[in-house]
Amino acid sequence: MISPEDELIFIEISQLDFLLIERVRTLRIANGMTQLQLTQKMKLADGFISKVETFTERAKYSIRHINLLASALNCTIQDILPLEQPKYDMVILT
Repeated sequence: MISPEDELIFIEISQLDFLLIERVRTLRIANGMTQLQLTQKMKLADGFISKVETFTERAKYSIRHINLLASALNCTIQDILPLEQPKYDMVILT
């Protein structure tokens, strides 16, 4: 049961964005990298990865970021892309 102190937040996001963010997070953790380290390896503003991985923020990966992520994580672009094809355009996260 939800107590009055708990707050439910609903976020609408593209399922492809969600799968991409989760895939990158998995690869980042597997490589033993912090959000800040990945951001710095990509030569982006500090806090970028943190904002992307916080679904309440508007920051998302762009096509440009895919190649930067692959380089920073020492993998291919294909490794960055989600393993599953999205079933839906948009999903709601709770």
